[in-house]
Amino acid sequence: MNENPTDANEQFELGNKYRDGDGVPKDREKMYYWYTKAAEQKHLEAQIYVGMACVVGELSGGLEKAEYWLTKAAEQGDVKAQSVLGEVYDHQIGDKIKAMHWYTKAAEQGHAEAQFNLGSGYNNGDGVPEDLGKAVYWYTKAAEQGHALAQNNLGSLYHNGDGVPEDLEKAYYWYTKAAKQGVTLAKNNLRKIKMDHGFITLSVFFPYVGLILFLVWLRNKPRKAKSCGIGVLIFVILLFIACLPMILY
Repeated sequence: MNENPTDANEQFELGNKYRDGDGVPKDREKMYYWYTKAAEQKHLEAQIYVGMACVVGELSGGLEKAEYWLTKAAEQGDVKAQSVLGEVYDHQIGDKIKAMHWYTKAAEQGHAEAQFNLGSGYNNGDGVPEDLGKAVYWYTKAAEQGHALAQNNLGSLYHNGDGVPEDLEKAYYWYTKAAKQGVTLAKNNLRKIKMDHGFITLSVFFPYVGLILFLVWLRNKPRKAKSCGIGVLIFVILLFIACLPMILY
């Protein structure tokens, strides 16, 4: 084993040996020493390892060094580094614009977490202008890869008609996907949809009750009021159809 390699790949592999205790005692200090040597020679994985170590505090230099090394890796096109760098800017450095820049780079390469974060940026107007259409687009990309929170948020957009026409069937579909992965908020949202359907049914069969609830909830609980209003409207339509032969006669 070359104990003092100059080649970047060999330096990285020596770092791995100190990490795993492969032929040498485990030694995290020496591991990072050789990772850093490899990173200085543009070794992609080494740059990511060193950058992440700075993020979690295993190496000195803090966020400044983390930003430096993750940027080096991200500029080489590494999707994980781009996504993590976006999160560092987003949650630790506080630069939302740069965060969205790197989320976009990673999202365009199909990284589900970056797609979710980018969708959230467009949903909330963080670092980019609010654009619910783009929020739907990126949430959908992440949701289709099984990202649970993206599935819930996409369901919410369909539920409320934000950025897309209101579609309770699609909302129910995505809430169910998220709920099956244990997202509590999605489970609560499913209950809300079922409750809305319950109020519609109630108002169809008991229109006077539905009308009263519609008027009571109109200002403070518009979603429930809407469900009651739909039920009453269905009753009126059915009543009109039933009476139509007598009217025509």
